Amino acid sequence: MAKSIIQDDESYCYIHRHFIGFDVPAVHEHHCIHGTANRKWSEKWGLKIYLCLNCHSALHDKHIYDLEIEQIAEKTWLEHNNKSVDEWIKIFGKNYL
Repeated sequence: MAKSIIQDDESYCYIHRHFIGFDVPAVHEHHCIHGTANRKWSEKWGLKIYLCLNCHSALHDKHIYDLEIEQIAEKTWLEHNNKSVDEWIKIFGKNYL
């Protein structure tokens, strides 16, 4: 299991801290690039964040902040691995930026 390259402290909810502006405890791990095939790649590359129950449910049910998190994941991956968008697309099949 790879550590997150996006969030170094899994104790707080990523959405609350980065989008809403205050901390609440995280209880769920979320793979930023989801879907059957991409979940394993998210795990391998550390593209995951930690969320509270409400944010995790909202993300899956209503896709709140979904695109923003996919964009953060792609940008972080590109910078962290010094890779190109074409290399990203070969793995994840889509450019989110």
